[in-house]
Amino acid sequence: PRPGELAAALLWLLLFTGLAVYSKENGLLLLWAVALVELCFFAGYLGGGHYRWLSAVTVTACLLPALLATALFLHQPGLVLDAYEGRPFSLVERLQTQGRVLWRYVGWSLSPTGPGAGLHHDDVPISMGWLHPITTSVSALAWAAVLAAALLLRTRWPVFAFAVLFFLVMHSFESSIFALEMVYEHRNYLPSVGLWMLAAWLLYQFCDRYAAHFLLPLSLVLMLAMAFATG
Repeated sequence: PRPGELAAALLWLLLFTGLAVYSKENGLLLLWAVALVELCFFAGYLGGGHYRWLSAVTVTACLLPALLATALFLHQPGLVLDAYEGRPFSLVERLQTQGRVLWRYVGWSLSPTGPGAGLHHDDVPISMGWLHPITTSVSALAWAAVLAAALLLRTRWPVFAFAVLFFLVMHSFESSIFALEMVYEHRNYLPSVGLWMLAAWLLYQFCDRYAAHFLLPLSLVLMLAMAFATG
């Protein structure tokens, strides 16, 4: 790409980020999502060549939001902690609970049916420690393992890496340190796109290798199942 094309792409990105933020605050995550696409799929390749400096910039761009959020919290902890005064849970309890909540989101993404589906989820028990309930520590360890696998297998299975990282990043605003309600189903709409990309990719790989004639019927069965669940 020519310099003018790069500048135009940057200006469009900044424009759409501004529109996204004015729609909802977590629209700022658009910039982080763009960095993830570069990290997982383009991986430093540009115009037919591979550039290490571009890879380094991409990794920095992926780490920067977390580093900035941590620095802001350490510098002005009151911006976050003051909001917990009216909540029945602490910052630590919220973070511990969110590990379990994120797995619940995964379940809703891949099987959006059953009695758990609905608008309100006030019945989710708050984690009072790593062993209360025990699923708190199990969920945290499972997320650590999945995240490590995504990073280690990034070049071999980029779709898997992107699905995991996109899911976690898109939940990072509302499932992290801010004193919001524990669970809301609508928070999962955009993050679930990454999981469905992975599911579609796995389905295609399976059918392409073993049973190409099953691809269309299986896709139709999936759509009918989701339509039935919605009904």
